[in-house]
Amino acid sequence: RGAPPQDGGEGGGEERPAEGLALFASLRPPLPLSTVLPHVRAHAPEAVARGYLETELKARGGSTPPEFHDELVLMYLQAVQEERLTKPGWSERAHSAVRLRLLNFLQSPAARFSPDKMLGRFPLDGLYEERAQLLSRIHHHRSAVSIYVHALRSPRLAEAYCDRVWE
Repeated sequence: RGAPPQDGGEGGGEERPAEGLALFASLRPPLPLSTVLPHVRAHAPEAVARGYLETELKARGGSTPPEFHDELVLMYLQAVQEERLTKPGWSERAHSAVRLRLLNFLQSPAARFSPDKMLGRFPLDGLYEERAQLLSRIHHHRSAVSIYVHALRSPRLAEAYCDRVWE
């Protein structure tokens, strides 16, 4: 074995997580996500772990078990909740980069998360667009439209939702 990571030798990628992720991503055949993801989460910043999981879900396509899609939703949710609680002036109408990623993932036909399970993890007092997307996934369209009209007070979003669902 090489020297400890602080001496510049081999290590788990703690000092340079992007290089460690590049190594994991380059392996063929790829290592199972169930092996790599816990290691990445333990040794890299959460944003790096989230990026790794995003990349792997795209690369592996439909062969990825739904629990990894659930995990990505929860990683996004954690990051958005952190912003919601810590950023002064946070607004339900504001869309940070990570919040846009969450919304796009919730709308993506390729995302295979469990909407019923995820719905219980989202706050009742905010993240209304996300809640509407989850309700849409379980075909509770009236509730989703109600959120757009009443909670968000946005007839424009309600109309866009209806156009998307009832094309």
